[in-house]
Amino acid sequence: MVQKREDLLKVKSRWQLEEVEVFFDYLDIIIGKVYSSVCDLDVKRFWLSRFDSYPLNDVMKGFHRMIESGKIYGRPTPDLLFLELSQNNLSLAREKWSEVQDAVRLIGPHRSVEFSSPDIAFAVRSIGWFRICSAYISDESALFALFTEKLAHHNPSLHDSVVLGLGNENRKALGITFQEPTKTPAAEQRYADGITGGSLLLDSAKKTP
Repeated sequence: MVQKREDLLKVKSRWQLEEVEVFFDYLDIIIGKVYSSVCDLDVKRFWLSRFDSYPLNDVMKGFHRMIESGKIYGRPTPDLLFLELSQNNLSLAREKWSEVQDAVRLIGPHRSVEFSSPDIAFAVRSIGWFRICSAYISDESALFALFTEKLAHHNPSLHDSVVLGLGNENRKALGITFQEPTKTPAAEQRYADGITGGSLLLDSAKKTP
């Protein structure tokens, strides 16, 4: 059932109004037509309240994976989608943590690092680059759990992929020219694919007298 504009305006959500409209239309198709279940405004608002903390694109992809895997029996339920999103997020977090481990091994704490995505850099800065580099192997599980938590709190409007190393921190204090960051292998691949990153943090720090 297509929602009236005035009904959509009354819906409270972390998503933009256009995203809510897309999600409601999608629920009409999946729940209403494919599974022949009731999908009125209350049902849609219930689903929205459970998932608007995730990016809309991730929720849509999670729905697709859930349907294609044949995990739905009868009709879709939020707990199945939660499980799908959690498993997918954990897999992505492991992949991103692997990039951090590569940076620790290949670059170390003294040089600045450019990661392949801003959320990795945000999580690393939140924990502390030196702390990660100096951690014992026995601390890795706890660090990964903290890294996963920080990833979830990344603001998509932040586009900085660089973490300053101790060398550039010291140069900043002394007013010496900054060294360019070293790219991780994953970041190098992004550049090779034509996707560039960069650092607002590094640019602003270079201007610091």
